[in-house]
Amino acid sequence: VGIDQPNGMALISRCGKGHAGTRFNARGVNDDGHVANFVETEAIVLADDGSTLSSFVQVRGSVPVFWEQRATTVGAGPPALSRTADASLPAFAEHMSTLRQLYGDIAAINLLAFKEREAVLSSAYSECVRGLLADTSADMSDHLHYFTYDAAARCPTMRIEELTPLMTQLHAQFEVVGYFQGSLRDTSATLRRQEGVFRTNCLDCLDRTNLFQAAAAWHALTTVHKVLSKGRRATHLRLWEENGAALSVAYAGASTSKTRYSAAKKRTGRTGFMTSLVDDAISGAQRLYSSAFLDSARQEAMDCVLYGTAAELHALHGDRGTSTSDVTLFVGTWNVNGQPPAAHDDLADWLHPTSGADLYLIGFQEIVDLTAESVLLSASKENSRLWERRILRCLPGYATVQRFQLVGVALILLAKRSAMQLISHVTHSTVRTGFGGYTANKGSVIVSATLGKRVRISLVASHMAAGQSHVEERNADVATTLDAVPSLRTDDAAIWLGDFNYRVNISRAEALRLTAANDIAPLLRLDQLRQEQREGRTFPGFEEQPITFLPTYKYNLNSDTYDDSEKERIPAWTDRIMYRGVVQPLRYARAELRSSDHKPVYAMFRVPLAGDDATGGAPPAVARDAVGLAGRLAHSQAVASPTNSVASQHDGQDSSSSSSSSSS
Repeated sequence: VGIDQPNGMALISRCGKGHAGTRFNARGVNDDGHVANFVETEAIVLADDGSTLSSFVQVRGSVPVFWEQRATTVGAGPPALSRTADASLPAFAEHMSTLRQLYGDIAAINLLAFKEREAVLSSAYSECVRGLLADTSADMSDHLHYFTYDAAARCPTMRIEELTPLMTQLHAQFEVVGYFQGSLRDTSATLRRQEGVFRTNCLDCLDRTNLFQAAAAWHALTTVHKVLSKGRRATHLRLWEENGAALSVAYAGASTSKTRYSAAKKRTGRTGFMTSLVDDAISGAQRLYSSAFLDSARQEAMDCVLYGTAAELHALHGDRGTSTSDVTLFVGTWNVNGQPPAAHDDLADWLHPTSGADLYLIGFQEIVDLTAESVLLSASKENSRLWERRILRCLPGYATVQRFQLVGVALILLAKRSAMQLISHVTHSTVRTGFGGYTANKGSVIVSATLGKRVRISLVASHMAAGQSHVEERNADVATTLDAVPSLRTDDAAIWLGDFNYRVNISRAEALRLTAANDIAPLLRLDQLRQEQREGRTFPGFEEQPITFLPTYKYNLNSDTYDDSEKERIPAWTDRIMYRGVVQPLRYARAELRSSDHKPVYAMFRVPLAGDDATGGAPPAVARDAVGLAGRLAHSQAVASPTNSVASQHDGQDSSSSSSSSSS
């Protein structure tokens, strides 16, 4: 990044290639344990008498869990987990294990804000740390030390002096980590070895991280190990300013005024304050412009250089995970009547119809009792956690990707640990349809995700209006959900499951006679959902696999006998699974579990990923016209260059060093 020969100092930053990319295209960790914006920075100091050369190495990298953040036209959306902490743990462990092998003990410094927007990442990070330290086979309990510090709140003016209390708190860690020192008189003599490393992150691993690393290098080399004289402070700060600017250009597409740490360059007074605000606004706008219009081209170039073509990457990773040509998906739905898992129900009868699918999508209705308190105030999530744990015990080798709940409707998405890379960009929404949309006693949970690299799929769990005669209300529930979630019509595929509550227009006595004879054809002809769909009044564009099983509702609890209470419910297929798009149906059946008044239903699907590099490598766009790509990159450089000009106004004769270092 920079060198100052008269003062005998240099700063070198080495960018990792394992998860390289631009700001909103590369976040978090990948399945190989590589993190985005991973940079090793080495501060090198020549002794005043020229006898020794000392160095202090630090690393930075994105929060090492699976998360994403989308650029918007007005800034950045909130960071969101694309996998649960549990699902991130294998990649997290691989990342930390690699750091330990390379550097020794790890002092992990998390500078994220404690406010809700960033707290979701800190929570997942902390959970992964606890999980790794609890794993005795990983042998990390004495080698990983985790610290949190809200740098945004505690360093409002971005001065390294504001980090002095933290440096004091970490003094023991500096002693453990140490530093490198070699003799220049005897070039074969290593006087000291660095025994560990500080691993630092904020959200982007740019401004706050660079501030901490500048302070940490100064503290280590002056206060702790005393190999750097305090008279070289100005040079130290300038080199770190250049480092922050260069790494900001590389990752975010623009420099930043926030890397001016020295007091001489901090503007004071009302005019200085306003000028700093303008500088920050300009750099923020440049970053926003880069993320919105330039980063895609820069990402393509990085992928081309680092990974080659998509075909070459597929050859490299072709044995990872499952087949890249398709994904198998198990879909299950069950109205559990407000009950936790029953000890006598063997979920394997429901969840193990064939060999294990790549992904499991499980929807529940009435996962809590639909009381006034749960509907109007706050529904407990304890039952959904109990069901999730019970499912995971039944599915060894799987982990939860995400779990969502809207009062009584819950949706749990699980994946084989070996197939986690097949699913990304997971988002969710909810739609209330109870009492005209005012309450959530009825409604839907919708999850959208990308399978492989390109197949976009929407997954919906619903509970619709009850009652034999309330057909129009059920049709309205479907229409409301479709209007609220356009992706159900436009995604490559959609799967819609739940207790739709459509009934059969027949007398109870005749229904019981036909079910006893296992003669379901007459019942299906009078099925409300089929009748309404034939008339084009519900589920437009959706299909259903042939029904070959008995009605799933309503049963006496803990029995196989249809309801014989005074309400005299008519047997019906209230529990259904619909689909549209590229998914290929494989199986449709029910399971004979007894703890609810509904029987669970399941379906199997295949989702083709033909021509899609599902292993998570470079996007197919790397094969685009090289001339067009070169043009876009040239434009990117032209836009970035004014940033270096801004820096040069403040850095004087060293601006050429900062500008040329942006490729470091």
